[in-house]
Amino acid sequence: MKKLIRRILLLIFIFAAAFGSFVVYQQYTQKTQQTDSYETMQSGTLAAVRLKYLTDKSNILRGYTQKMDVSTMRGCITPLSQEHKLSIQIDQAENVGQVSYEVRGLDGTRLVEDGVISGWETDGSTMKTQLQLSNLVDDGNEYQFVLCVSQKEKPVYYYSRIIYLTDEHTESLVGFAHDFWQASIDKNSDFVVNYIQPDETMGTDDFSYVNQHSRSGMITWNGLLVEAGTVETTLTELSDSQASITLTYPVTISNGTDSKTCMVNENYVVRFRSDVLYLLDFERHVKEQFSVAAPVYAKGALQLGITDEEVSKMASDDENIQAYVYDGQLFTSNEKDNSLSLIYTYQDGAEDKSFLDGYKLQPIRVENSGDIYFMAYGYHSRGNHEGQVGVSFLHYKCETACIDEIFYIPVTFSEEILMKNMGTLAYVNNESDLMYLLYQSTVYSIDLSSGEKAQLAKASSAGSFYSNKSSSLIAWEEGDEGYAGVIRIADLSTGETYRIDAGEGEFVQIQGFLGNDLVYGTGRKSDVLTQAGQVVHKPMYELAILSFDEDMTQSGAYQMDGYYIEGTQILENQLNIYRLTKNNASGSYEEAADDQMFFNNRSDKKVTSLTKSKIVDDFQKVWSISIPLDTEKVQTNGTLCKIRDAAASYQLNLDDGDQGHLYYVYAKGRLQQIDSVLADAIDTAYDQMGVVVDDRASYVWTRGTRALSKNLTFEEQQAKSAEDGLRACLEILISAEGGKASLVEALLNEKTAVEDIMTQAIEAENTKDTSKSVSGRAENLRGSSVTQILYYINENHLVLAVTGDSSALLLTGYDTKNVSVYDPVTSETTTMAIADAQEYFEAYDCAFFAWIK
Repeated sequence: MKKLIRRILLLIFIFAAAFGSFVVYQQYTQKTQQTDSYETMQSGTLAAVRLKYLTDKSNILRGYTQKMDVSTMRGCITPLSQEHKLSIQIDQAENVGQVSYEVRGLDGTRLVEDGVISGWETDGSTMKTQLQLSNLVDDGNEYQFVLCVSQKEKPVYYYSRIIYLTDEHTESLVGFAHDFWQASIDKNSDFVVNYIQPDETMGTDDFSYVNQHSRSGMITWNGLLVEAGTVETTLTELSDSQASITLTYPVTISNGTDSKTCMVNENYVVRFRSDVLYLLDFERHVKEQFSVAAPVYAKGALQLGITDEEVSKMASDDENIQAYVYDGQLFTSNEKDNSLSLIYTYQDGAEDKSFLDGYKLQPIRVENSGDIYFMAYGYHSRGNHEGQVGVSFLHYKCETACIDEIFYIPVTFSEEILMKNMGTLAYVNNESDLMYLLYQSTVYSIDLSSGEKAQLAKASSAGSFYSNKSSSLIAWEEGDEGYAGVIRIADLSTGETYRIDAGEGEFVQIQGFLGNDLVYGTGRKSDVLTQAGQVVHKPMYELAILSFDEDMTQSGAYQMDGYYIEGTQILENQLNIYRLTKNNASGSYEEAADDQMFFNNRSDKKVTSLTKSKIVDDFQKVWSISIPLDTEKVQTNGTLCKIRDAAASYQLNLDDGDQGHLYYVYAKGRLQQIDSVLADAIDTAYDQMGVVVDDRASYVWTRGTRALSKNLTFEEQQAKSAEDGLRACLEILISAEGGKASLVEALLNEKTAVEDIMTQAIEAENTKDTSKSVSGRAENLRGSSVTQILYYINENHLVLAVTGDSSALLLTGYDTKNVSVYDPVTSETTTMAIADAQEYFEAYDCAFFAWIK
């Protein structure tokens, strides 16, 4: 393979050459950058709103001082009463004025009803009312409820989904979760054992995490004395027969001598079917109260207690200063001073755990002087940005023990989405005074001294960029039609950049960073296997490993005759290689045995996730971390540093850009994953008993709510031969969805991809009337299992199964054991056992497609 590797000295010039121009958006002077004085971060002031259901402590909502993108605000879901009433309570309401509301469609575009709420009952600082909604809210459909509460004459917005169900079992579903919780507190194992499935995947020595596969003794606290506080109930998913419920509460556990105070988060998925309640999923997370202001040391280590949360650490170059992030707190150890100091947190006192899951802290750079650059991003529950979602970039100055906010980036989508999208790249180069930040799908360079902001690189998605752990090295691909012809690498610590070019008829593909080394592969376009216009396999024939010590050099390679590389998995000092072999007669690929490459220490020493040592006692595993201090003489400073916020003019508004079609997996009460591949999103939702929604806030897939059996009727279309099967199946599916089937044959002759054929044919018919909007989207379900795609049949959509370049079948029905398959060649519908169907369609890479409304 012929490669051209060019080294370019100035980072800014290569970006300018690659992307056309160096765009400066705005410039500020250092004088106007910040306010005049340092102040202690103020406590939270916003009123607390609850949409009550069954209990007084249910569905608490966060307040937002900016209007949010409604389609991203999933939060909780609140059922209306049979009279279409909604119970609202506002606490800390001393400064509350007018309260109004809106009911909108899930994507926020359609206003269903709105109004001003009157008739409040007041009791001290609490306001209560029953809001009567109209009958415009349809049975079984979800809506967004937006409450606007005027506080100190400024609007504050609260968001929840609502649903009206005429035939519902919500009270029984929520009641079961509380019964199970009470049984665990009361040590009622006779109740608990009826609903759990213990197996060897769960141990008996760690209270920090238990689930449905744990033994009953672990769920009932294994003999410890338990005193639980008030339970907060949150409904996160709800249908007429199934609910996802989160219970949060403080607990004190004791062995009779010692005690521990913890916060507990429990997630339940409960189903009602045929007058029986089923516990489909259960998990409990326990975290012991931790405060830097009152540290506990054991055997020369800082004790964290009962926890399953990871601790992250970043060290200065001389390793004297260690910055830690744990339990929503950023703190440092200074080996020379033998001190432990709290730097930043949104906790307002040791016992305050409100909304602490709504933000993250990330160190970016730790200086030998003790200065720290870091980010706080997500929902800001206190301080000058209270009620906002955004990214705050901060500089802790060790000499004065104060914090300067350098700039702030506000966003209008949910904090969950922001936290998933942020954190992959943030780096400060002190010599050039530049910060590099990956936001959405764009890398920005920000001059910390002048305020200049430049767009340096843009890709189709944030996942197109790769970086090492310290973010000092970044890499990305450039190319058209899914085949990268160029890889660019930038060393942000030196300003040097590099370029790798693919040879003629070849493509390059980044695998990721192994420590500070880049792993990439090279493949031939002629080896790519397509089926019905879709790429099935895109194999590489070799891997290369590049090091960047003083210059870019190749430090390793992998190539083996007769084998192709499908992909890799990068571990700390190991590279797992997934391989294929090619059947030259048929041109197809088959999986081969994996291979591995092992390396000496390639880890990034400055950034680590700490391994926690354990102490086993009556409380099972109790975790601690080693710190480089004399714990018997350590000086502790648990006072929150004062902060000087950036001036309002130093607010950066970055381009959100077009992120393409994305899928959001919600399970266990939170956003679990954002994915551009639907099959991957469905896999995660399937494993975690969750749901998948798209960028329109529409449900794309859910688990556990389909009927036991379903059979769809359709207008048959016979194929002339097996090679005509794809045409016949597409015409049947498109006709069933109200599309223009007559377009299919011509589009197939033009080698149009299956998804595009479905889109063009269905949209062509639906848009004849220009006042009619197209409802739905073609979805590529390749890689999903037969069991998973039955959801679409339940939703009255035929599923296309491509079995060759021009052959296909249709999945048209199912029951508890079988799936119905229509063959257009014979015009017959036959049944296959689901397991047999899975094996059959796996031979064709489970190439499923459906139109989803």
